[in-house]
Amino acid sequence: MQKTLLFSFAVLLAGCAADGRVSENVAREIVSPLVDQQCRTQLNKRQEWQIASALMGSEVKKQWENKICGCVSEEAPANMTNQEILQVINPATRDQAVANVAVKTVSACIKRILH
Repeated sequence: MQKTLLFSFAVLLAGCAADGRVSENVAREIVSPLVDQQCRTQLNKRQEWQIASALMGSEVKKQWENKICGCVSEEAPANMTNQEILQVINPATRDQAVANVAVKTVSACIKRILH
């Protein structure tokens, strides 16, 4: 467990830019798959999505879900602080950190895509 955390921390440090922020590529590799999964979970819990998707065919629903969660997966890592990324790396705080980031980004992406 400690070796995994140390390795993750070393990768994180290696990806830090000169201004102290984690490089977007490192953040994207760590966070994107987790945020994408959380986006799909949260999206399917939203009442407006349930209503809208009930009127869609399964293929159209999948396309919209991919479009929205693709946006979330790309935007979330770029908007995360180093502290949030560290919380995602830590298994004890990962689920809550990913949920918090996804909630903020899902709403922004839905608005951007639908307008």
